[in-house]
Amino acid sequence: MPSIAFDEVLRATGARRVWAGKGFNVSRAVQRLGANSMALGFIGGFAGMAIRAGLEAEGIPTDFVPVEDETRTNVMVVDQATDRHIKVNQAGALVSEAAQAEFLARVRRHLAPGDHWVLTGSLAPGLDSAFYAELIKLIHASGAVAILDTSGAALRCGCAARPDLVKPNVVEARDLTGASVKSMADAQRGGGISCCGRATRGAFTRCGRAGVQ
Repeated sequence: MPSIAFDEVLRATGARRVWAGKGFNVSRAVQRLGANSMALGFIGGFAGMAIRAGLEAEGIPTDFVPVEDETRTNVMVVDQATDRHIKVNQAGALVSEAAQAEFLARVRRHLAPGDHWVLTGSLAPGLDSAFYAELIKLIHASGAVAILDTSGAALRCGCAARPDLVKPNVVEARDLTGASVKSMADAQRGGGISCCGRATRGAFTRCGRAGVQ
């Protein structure tokens, strides 16, 4: 928008639709580095169909589990006058127990020693906070590497399963350790965090030891 104003009809100067999400961004980065990846997760409705088609058009293979509800669409409105934005994240689609079981079955089919699994994002409604922890145990049992990037209860439970790398931002690291976290050294003293993001943007500052205490 040229500018954001309340209680008025605003007209957009442009719009862009992106198949976004941390995991998808990882697949794009891996692809540009010349390696292969597989995008897994839950999708539903027309938005889910568009995500699958969009990723595969980019050359990113997928193996999604369908759910009944529509995949969420998050909206960002950018104020061109100030370069500030408003972002609205919808609630995710509910994941049934049957869909969860199907997803775990697909994970088991893809597991292979030496592979790297990147588990990212918040958990959808219906998923227990220990869902990532369960995945990490499966991944390690196959001889593969587990990398975790999430927050809140999912991060705490996931860390208990000892992933090989954890990437919280500063706010998430503070919530996890219960200590003031302003640097990588603070994060490692507080909870053995392997990698810490800058501010709330999640940019890497450095990598430390693998594993979480």
